[in-house]
Formats: sequence, C-alpha cells, structure tokens
Amino acid sequence: MQGSKSHGNHETGRFAGPSISDHEYLTVVETAARARLSPKTLYNWISMGKITRAAGVHHAGRKVVIHWSTFEAMVLRGGDLLG
Repeated sequence: MQGSKSHGNHETGRFAGPSISDHEYLTVVETAARARLSPKTLYNWISMGKITRAAGVHHAGRKVVIHWSTFEAMVLRGGDLLG
C-alpha cells in the first residue's frame, strides 16, 4: 500500500533516546552530537592517535564507527585517555 506513511517512527539506530544499547556503534558525526563535541575534534583525535580502539574507535573499511558505551566510559567519564 502506498498510503501507509504513518509508520515513520520505526527508524532504529538514530539517536535512540535514553536507552542506549551496549552494542551500539555510531558514526563520528553521531558520536560528536551525543558527546556535544565537534566532528572535526573527533577526527583530529583519531588521526593524532589520542583516541584508539581502547576508546571504542573501530575502522570498518574506510568508515570509522565508535562504540558509544566504550567511548563514553573511556573518554567522557574517564578523562585519563586524552591526558
């Protein structure tokens, strides 16, 4: 049926609100928005080696994804990683 556009709220993986999965991977832009940082800051930290796999940064081909709960724990709460 073409007229059934009322199901638009079934999108998943985009700013899911307060319930964040332990398996949630976000793009750099999505992570920056949640962390209230500039995407450029995150890209700079990644290229300079300030945040690595230990902070939840993973490279999937040419795409960079960030494991949110790891990033949040290591970078936003830990603070030691960025020294």
